[in-house]
Amino acid sequence: MEEHTGAVLSAAFSPDGATVLTSGADGRTRLWPVGEEGSCLDTSSDEVRAAAFTALGERVVTRRNDGLLSVRDLRTGAVVAALEGRARAATAAFDPEGARLAIVLGDNVGRVTDARTGAPIAELTGHTEPLYSMAFSRDGGRVVTSCGDTTARVWDAGAGGELAVLGTEAWDAALSPDGRRAVTLGRYRTVRLWDVDARREIAALKGHTDDVTFAAFSSGGALLITGSDDGTARLWDGVTGEAVASLEGHDKVSSVAFSNDDASVLTADKAGVVRVRDLSPDPRSPEEVDRLIRERLGLELVDGKVRPLQRQATPSEAPAAS
Repeated sequence: MEEHTGAVLSAAFSPDGATVLTSGADGRTRLWPVGEEGSCLDTSSDEVRAAAFTALGERVVTRRNDGLLSVRDLRTGAVVAALEGRARAATAAFDPEGARLAIVLGDNVGRVTDARTGAPIAELTGHTEPLYSMAFSRDGGRVVTSCGDTTARVWDAGAGGELAVLGTEAWDAALSPDGRRAVTLGRYRTVRLWDVDARREIAALKGHTDDVTFAAFSSGGALLITGSDDGTARLWDGVTGEAVASLEGHDKVSSVAFSNDDASVLTADKAGVVRVRDLSPDPRSPEEVDRLIRERLGLELVDGKVRPLQRQATPSEAPAAS
C-alpha cells in the first residue's frame, strides 16, 4: 500500500480486519482491501488528520486540519453528521458500539455525544488547557483524555465523573480494553504504563530514540504497540511493560493499530507507507495472563469482568468453630 502522495496521518483496521482506512496530508481518505489497491473515499483541500471506523464498520469519522469533523455512511457514501471545531484541535472517536462519539473541539472540555443525533451525553471538565486527544476503552465504560496541561485523565464515559489523573508529562494516551490500564506519551521519548484504579505507574517503557507519536493496546490487552519518529514501532507486554519486539522498515511512524483478532498489526509513516504485518500468536495461555494480572495489578477476572482481587482469609483469621 503506497498510494498517498504525502504523509499518512492515520490508519485503522475495519472490524473484520479485511480493510484498512487511511487519511493523509494529501487531503485523501482511502479504503484498502488488505493486500490490494485502495479506493478514494473522499478528497479534501486540507489535511485529513484522523479517521476511524465504527465497531460494525458501517460508518467512519474523519477530522480535517481545519477542525471539521465528518461522519460518513459507507453504504451510501453520504455525510450523515458534521461538526466544526478549532483548526488543528478537533478530533473524535466512536465508542465500541458506534452509538456515542468522544469529541474534542479545541477547548478544555471533552464531550460525549450521541453519534446519530449529536445530543450531549456528558461533559468532561477538569483540564486547564485545550485537549489534545480523547478515546474510549474497548468496553465503552471509560474515556481517556490528554491535554496541554500535560496530564492524562480517565473518566466514567456514562456519568462523566473523573476517575484518575495520570502523570504530569502526557500529551497523548490510550486505554486497555477494560480501561484498567493506560499508556501515556510525553516529551523526550517518555512512555509510561499505568494502573488506573491504583493511580500508580507500572513501568516506564524505554527503547525508542526519538519522540513517540502513537500507542495502542491489542484487542485482548496482552500487547501494546508504540510508534516513533525513530522509524520503528515497538511491541510491549501490555501487563508488565516489558519489551517484546521492534518492527523496522519505516520513516517516522505516524499511526499504529491492531486488528480485532490481534493476528495483524498496522503501521503507517510520514512518507506515505502503510504496512500490515502478521503477528505470531501470543505464547502465553489465558491462565498465564490471568496470573500476571493478579500478581502485578491486584485484579482478577470473574465471569468476564475485572474486579479487585479478593484476599483469602488466613487460617489464623478464620472464624473459630462454635
